[in-house]
Amino acid sequence: MSFFNDENEVTVCDCHDKDVQLIWTFAFPYKEFWCPYCGATYGMLGAGRNAKWTWKIHNEYVNNLKRSRMFLQAISMKNCSKYKYKGEWIEQSKIPEKLLNYYNKQAKKWKYKD
Repeated sequence: MSFFNDENEVTVCDCHDKDVQLIWTFAFPYKEFWCPYCGATYGMLGAGRNAKWTWKIHNEYVNNLKRSRMFLQAISMKNCSKYKYKGEWIEQSKIPEKLLNYYNKQAKKWKYKD
């Protein structure tokens, strides 16, 4: 999924000079945009800066989505109020410790490029 500001623009991180498209996620409380390059997080209003859409930015975005899937899932689990486990919604405090340990390991594997 891409978030276009204009027909040919995307939202990129403004913390560095790389045009890294921000990922829309609910992994971080009150921060819906995340930069997979440096870790910056932004609220949905006023995130990053606009950049011209290019295939290079798009392909890197798709790669970052795939690469960050387990990390974002792990962070989401730490911040969620409820979690769907074996088809049932359970309180965060009832998530099995084995599962929490697994996701903690996944989160620690993430390496920022910056």
